[in-house]
Amino acid sequence: MVVKVTVSGKPEPKGSTRAFSVKSKYPGAKYPYRAVVTSDNPRLKAWATTVAAQAGIAMRAAGLFAPVAGPVHVRLRFVLLRALSNRRPEPTIRPDLDKLVRGALDAITGTMIRDDSQVTSLCARKKYTVCAEDVRTELAVRIRQLNLRV
Repeated sequence: MVVKVTVSGKPEPKGSTRAFSVKSKYPGAKYPYRAVVTSDNPRLKAWATTVAAQAGIAMRAAGLFAPVAGPVHVRLRFVLLRALSNRRPEPTIRPDLDKLVRGALDAITGTMIRDDSQVTSLCARKKYTVCAEDVRTELAVRIRQLNLRV
């Protein structure tokens, strides 16, 4: 079974996360400092929420009402807008493909799959378009049926 999702709009890369500690605003607290984790890309959360919502709709349409537990194959295609000044035939500039993949896999975790460690094979590609309406993320998750003998 294959569940396909297409999300319109510019795909957002995962980026790097940074952790640091801040002093507690409560004097005499048991822990005087707390950890704060931030992302380099502030637009990632909104994009990931959209991907997760579209993934949930596709899962229900396929008759699946919980995240898949078994091994999966994921195929991703990121269609990016080519800048007018860019003459390169292939998208060899940012965003990096691996960061786009990390963002997409994290977005479908908990909706389509339980954990991204279930991905046993992955095919990812980024390509250009000249039309702003064609910018999108295409996602296909192939669920492998396990033949377990008891």
